[in-house]
Amino acid sequence: IFAISVVTFNNTIDTAQNGCLAECAAIKESFENDIGTLNGTNEGVYWLQIRYCNFYEEKGIFLRFERNENEIYSSIPEGMNIPKSNIMSIEKMNGNNYILISEETISGGYIMTYAKDISYLYDEFRALAFSFLGASFVPSVVLALLLYFVLRKLYSPLEKLRNVTGRISEGD
Repeated sequence: IFAISVVTFNNTIDTAQNGCLAECAAIKESFENDIGTLNGTNEGVYWLQIRYCNFYEEKGIFLRFERNENEIYSSIPEGMNIPKSNIMSIEKMNGNNYILISEETISGGYIMTYAKDISYLYDEFRALAFSFLGASFVPSVVLALLLYFVLRKLYSPLEKLRNVTGRISEGD
């Protein structure tokens, strides 16, 4: 049962990664289209990044924009140390698990880093694992007791035979 829950958890993580990749690609495409309409004005791009960060932060997604290895704007909370060279990974930061994706945008050489908290998946897995553990413990105890009494019943004739042969060997 535990193996089934581990397989289910791995499938859930894969699904979350695929969903985040699609979401990140959509954000990237939208950002590239919006940069294109600004004709590369630096101040407009900066304000666009702020709006993107604020909008997606409300949805639980943190973004960081950088160019030439300099951070331009980030909605990533202070204290979260996100490596800058990730393509895609799952990292544990500040006690939470995040899917991290770094994407280089086409327009202007910007790099967008996407971070989404997936700790709820780990919490669900722990809850599922404990429920499976509890659900398997009770039947195991019942089966152990049942086997004890059945085997005791099956063993009693052999015990009687052993006692009789012992008395015979003693000359009784």
